[in-house]
Amino acid sequence: MKKNTKNKISQIDKILMSNKKQNIITAFSMILLAIFAPLKSFVAQWLIDSPSIKAIFVSVLIGAAVVAMSHICEYIVRNTFNRMATRSVSEIRGVLCENLKNMSLSQIHVLPMEDWQSAYTNDLKIVCDDYYFGLFNMAMWGSMGLVAVVYMAVISPALLIVSLVMVCFPFIGPRLFADKLRKTKSEYAKSYNTVCSKINEMLHGTETLLTCGKHSFLFQKMQRVSDDNMQKDFDMKQTETVATIITSLITWIPGFVIMVAGAMLVVQGKLTVSYLITANGLLNFIISPFRQTANSYQSVKSARAVKDRIDELLAQKTSNQMEKKNIEITSIDIKKLSFGYGESDVLKNVNLTIKKGEKVAIVGASGSGKSTIMKLIGRFYLNYRGRISINNEDLKTLSDATLYSSVGYIPQEPFIFADTVRNNICLGRNCSDEEVWSAIEKVGLTELVSSLPDGINTELAEGGGNISGGQKKRIAVARALIRDCDTLLIDEMTSSLDIETTDEMVKLILSLSCTVIMITHDIFDSYMDGFSAIYYIENGGIAESGTYQRLLEQNGNFAKMQAMMKITNK
Repeated sequence: MKKNTKNKISQIDKILMSNKKQNIITAFSMILLAIFAPLKSFVAQWLIDSPSIKAIFVSVLIGAAVVAMSHICEYIVRNTFNRMATRSVSEIRGVLCENLKNMSLSQIHVLPMEDWQSAYTNDLKIVCDDYYFGLFNMAMWGSMGLVAVVYMAVISPALLIVSLVMVCFPFIGPRLFADKLRKTKSEYAKSYNTVCSKINEMLHGTETLLTCGKHSFLFQKMQRVSDDNMQKDFDMKQTETVATIITSLITWIPGFVIMVAGAMLVVQGKLTVSYLITANGLLNFIISPFRQTANSYQSVKSARAVKDRIDELLAQKTSNQMEKKNIEITSIDIKKLSFGYGESDVLKNVNLTIKKGEKVAIVGASGSGKSTIMKLIGRFYLNYRGRISINNEDLKTLSDATLYSSVGYIPQEPFIFADTVRNNICLGRNCSDEEVWSAIEKVGLTELVSSLPDGINTELAEGGGNISGGQKKRIAVARALIRDCDTLLIDEMTSSLDIETTDEMVKLILSLSCTVIMITHDIFDSYMDGFSAIYYIENGGIAESGTYQRLLEQNGNFAKMQAMMKITNK
C-alpha cells in the first residue's frame, strides 16, 4: 500500500503536465537543442579539415546555421517551460484557494494558518525555482550530455568508454548532501514562515505594547525569531556552498581523465588534432551538462519536503461538500448539549429552544460558555455531545452553505477588507446602489458614508483602520441585512463600545424582523426588555432563564450582575 502511494504521480506534477501542447513543444524543442548544441563543437573541425576556400565558406555557413538553431531552440524551450511553470504555480494557488473555500467552519477554525501562508508564498517559490526548474534543467542538460556522449563515440570509442566510466562522478556530490540540504531547506521554510507570522503580530500589536509601556516585549521576541531565521538561512546556504564546491571538485575529475586519455591517443596516432579539438569542445557538453544535471538533481531532492507539504494541502479532504439548500429557519432546538475544548467540559447539559422571530439574549460572566453556544450553533465545532436541530433536522447533517443561506454571523471583531464600503457590505454580491444605501441607512451609517470622498466607493483600510469599532460593527450588521437573513447570530457585538453606541446598536438589532440570538455581557434597562427571552449561563449550564423583568424579580445572580453593572457605569 505504501509503495503505491509513493509511486503515485503527485498533484503538483499533474498540474505541470496538464497542458499537452506546451509539453510537446518543450519536449520537441529540447530534443533539437540536445542535437544542435553539442554539434557546435564540430565547427572548428569542419573549418580545419576544409580542403578549399569554398569549403571553408560552406563550413562557416553550416556552423552559423547550427549555432543559430541551437540558440533558437534554447529560447523556445526555456520560454515555453517558463510559461508552464508560472501557469502551474498560479493553478496550484487556485487549487489551494478552492480547497480553503470548500472547507467547513469546523476545519477552518483549527487550520494551521502559518502552513497555508507559507504554502502560498515561500514554499511555492521553492517548488517553482528548485523543483520545477530543477526537473527542467535535469531533462535539458541531461539530454544534451547524452547526445554529446554519442558524438564522442563517433570520434573515439576509447574516449566513449572513459566518458561512460567518468560520467557517474557528478552525481556523487548531490547524493552526499541531499538529506542535509532537504533538512536545512525545510527548517528555513518553517523559520521564514514564523518570521512572517511574527511580523504580522508585531505590526498589529505595536499600538497595544506602546500604550502598555512594554514596547520592547514583542520586539525582543521578533529579534529572536529573526536571528533564528538568519541562522537557518546561513545553515542552508553554507550547506549549498559546501555541496557545490565538493560537486565541482568531483566533476572536474572526469574532464581531466578524458583530456589525458585524448592526448595519449593523439601521441599514438589514433586521433587527429582536429578531432582532439572537437573532443575538447565536446568535453564541455559532457562534463558541464552532467554537472548541471547533478546540481539540478540536488535542488529537486532538497525541495521534495516542501513539495510534499504542498501536495498534502492540495490533497486535503474537505468536509463541506454537502448540497446547498435554501432554508427558512423556524426553530432551533438544543438538547442535552455538552462540549469541551480539552478534557473538561465548557458546556454541560444545555437545553433551550428558539422560535422564529424571537429575540434571545445569552448572558453570563466571561468564560461561562455563552460564546461557545454561539460557536456550536454556527457549526464552528461539530464534536459536541447532545443534539442541535434546525427545523427538527440535525445540524451536523447540514452544510455550512445551507446554514448560512439563512443565517448571518456577526463576530466580536468583524473583519473589514481593504476594499470599498460597497464591496465590504456586498462581499461579491450584485447589489444595486439603492440596496446598499438602504442597508447603510438602517444601520445608521448614512452620515458617515455620505461624508466620505467617494461615498460607497470609498476605500477602507484592511481591518478597518480608518473607521471606528462601532462603525465596523454597523457594517457587519449591514452585511446581514443586505443578505436578508432570517436569523442573526451576534457574538459580543457591544464589547469595547461606549454606553450610548451600545444602546443604539442593540436597539437597532431588536428592531429587525428576523430571529436574533445575541451573546452579551452588557445588560442595560434601556433595551433588555426588548428580548423575548434571556438565558443566564453559569458554570457551563443555564442557571436562570425568562424575561428581563422576571429574572430581576427572582433576584438571582442575573439580577446581581445587572446591579453591579449599574454601579460600574454610574
